[in-house]
Amino acid sequence: MDFTIAYEDQRGRQRLAQRRVARPSDGALQWEDVQLDLGGLADREGTLTLAASGPGGQLTDGDVVWSAPRITAPGASTATSVILISIDTLRADHLGCYGYATPTSPNVDHMAAEGVLFRNFVASSPWTLPSDASMLTGFDPERHGVVKFWVHRPLPPQLDTLAELLWDRGYETAGIIGGGYLSRDWNFNQGFDRCVQQGGVRQPDTLQTAVDRAKPWLGSRQGRPFFLFLHTYQVHQPYEPPPPYDTLFDPDYRGPYEKRFTDKDRYEVEQAHGLDPADLRHVQALYDGEIRAMDDGVGNLLAFLRANRLDRETCVVFTSDHGEEFAEHGDLGHQHSKLYEELIHIPLIVWCPSRVRGGRITDALGSHTDLVPTILDLAGVAAPDGLVGVSLLPTLTGDGREVRAATLSEVDGSVDHENGAVRAIRTERFKLIESGIDDSEMLFDLTADRAERADLRPQHPKIAETVRARVSDRPCGGLGPAAPDRTPDSATQERLRVLGYGQ
Repeated sequence: MDFTIAYEDQRGRQRLAQRRVARPSDGALQWEDVQLDLGGLADREGTLTLAASGPGGQLTDGDVVWSAPRITAPGASTATSVILISIDTLRADHLGCYGYATPTSPNVDHMAAEGVLFRNFVASSPWTLPSDASMLTGFDPERHGVVKFWVHRPLPPQLDTLAELLWDRGYETAGIIGGGYLSRDWNFNQGFDRCVQQGGVRQPDTLQTAVDRAKPWLGSRQGRPFFLFLHTYQVHQPYEPPPPYDTLFDPDYRGPYEKRFTDKDRYEVEQAHGLDPADLRHVQALYDGEIRAMDDGVGNLLAFLRANRLDRETCVVFTSDHGEEFAEHGDLGHQHSKLYEELIHIPLIVWCPSRVRGGRITDALGSHTDLVPTILDLAGVAAPDGLVGVSLLPTLTGDGREVRAATLSEVDGSVDHENGAVRAIRTERFKLIESGIDDSEMLFDLTADRAERADLRPQHPKIAETVRARVSDRPCGGLGPAAPDRTPDSATQERLRVLGYGQ
C-alpha cells in the first residue's frame, strides 16, 4: 500500500512525504503515524492532499482509514491528559477497595489508595449500550434515546461525544474498545482520531492487550494532550479466565462449569430455576478470576505511565458500565429490567497525581452522566449547555460541596420483551424503584438494608415522594430525531452473539 502526502498552492505541487506499508500477515488493522515539519509553509495558503493506492493502483472499501490531520504549534502543552477505563460488567463490591474479601484487585486497590474512590457511584442503566451512551455524552438514557434492547439504533449523530468535545479543543484522541455495542455500528467511534476494535480469535479482548496496543501511541504523545478510552468485555460473560486465574479462587471444584460459564449456560440455568450453591460459588469464582486477570492490565498501564513520565500530566478515570447479578434477586447476569444494587452500583476511582490529593474515599453521589463534565473540567474545557451531568471536580478537590442530591437509573422493558420502563432514584440513603411495566413502586433504606430485601414503600409513602422530588426538575424527552436503525456488520453480530446478545 502506497501513501502520499502533498501540498499545493499557487506556487505548484510539493510532495511532503511518501511511504509504502505492507499489510500485516494476520490481516489486522495497523496504524502508521507520520509527523511533518510544516515550518517551510508558514504564511502560505493551499491544499493538503492525502492519497493512498493499493497494488495496481486499486483499493477496496475498508482498505484505508485516515485519522483527521492535526496541526500543532511548537512547545509542550500544560493541559491535563485523560485516560478513561471502562471495564464492562464490573460490579463495585467485587473489588478489594470496596470491601471484598477475595483478593481480586491488588493493582486497582493500589490505584484507589493513591487516588479518590467514590463509594456511591451509580450506573445509568444495567446494560452496556445505554450506560456507555450516558458515560460518553453526559445525558440520561431517556434523553439520548439509545435504550432498546433488540433494536439496533445508534447514537444520534447530533450528540457530541466526550471524544469530540476534547478533539475540538486540540486533544489527540484514541479508543481501543471491545466492539459489540461500542462498535462503529452504534457511532461510538465519533471524535476519535483512531478507534481500534478488539475481540475475536486474532484480537483477544483484554485490558492487557488494550494497554499494549495503546503504549506506542501513548509514548509518542509526549508534551501533547490526549484522551484515551480503554474499554474491554473481559469481565463479561463468558467467564473464562486464563490460567492461573481459572482455578485461583475455587481450586477444588469439579463440576460442569469448571473452566467456563457462558450465556447459554446462564439461560439453561434460569430455565431450570437456578444453580446449586457449589456451582453458584464457582461461577462467582470464575467471574472473580476474570477481574484478577483484568487487574494485571491496570498494573501494566500505571507502570508504563510512571516509566515514561506521563503520570504527572495524566488523570486515569476507572469505572464500569454496569454490574452483574448472582441470584441476589432470582436471576443471573444483567439482561433483565431490574435496578438493584448488584446491577447499578459500580466503581469510580480517579487517579490524578498532578491535580488531586489521593488516599481519599468519598460518599458523595455520582453517576455516568457526570463523567463528561468532570473530565472536561479536569481538562480545562467548558462543558456544553444542557448536560444532565454535573462536574464532580469539587468533590475530587475536597471542597466539601454536595454536587448531586440524587442519581437516576433507567432500563427499558425491551430487555425482558416487555412494554414500559423501570427507573431508580437514589439518594445517599434511600432508593426508590418505579416500574412502568407493572406499575409498582419499592423503597429501600440502603443504609440499613443494602441487600434491598425490605420494601418500605407501604409504610413510608412520604419518603418515597421526597425521593421522587429530587429528580423532578430534570429535563425529559429526547434531544432530537433518533438515528435510523442500522444492521450491524457480520463481525459485530458474531461479537454480540458470543457476548450473549444474539437474537
